[in-house]
Amino acid sequence: MDSLELAVPGTGYPPPGGYDGSTNTVDDIEFKQLWAILALFEQAKTLGSLIQVPHEQAEYLRNFTVRLQELAEQGDTMQKPAATVLLPYVHQAWLLAQQYDAVVANPPYMGGKGMNPALKDFAKKHFPDSK
Repeated sequence: MDSLELAVPGTGYPPPGGYDGSTNTVDDIEFKQLWAILALFEQAKTLGSLIQVPHEQAEYLRNFTVRLQELAEQGDTMQKPAATVLLPYVHQAWLLAQQYDAVVANPPYMGGKGMNPALKDFAKKHFPDSK
């Protein structure tokens, strides 16, 4: 994370440095995972708790959260601000990757007419039998 300049979801900027995923060093693999986490939250204001993070990633996300907390406190001048920006995204992904015995929610009752295009597309893709 020393040299990464990270774009926050929703900015429309391409991955830093024109990343094309063509190499598989440890840093590149970690970068791919980080970029996947950030991509999950690109429509967070629209999708909210509908964002699905695979449970299999929970342990990785927990460890990554701890590493980012350490970097935010003890990192160098590049690591501290980057870790501070990334920490909320990784922590939210970790929370969503957990398995819960019960979840209480008060979802809005909305028909398709009240949905914006992003939410409508998401609903059609993930819940095709719903109205």
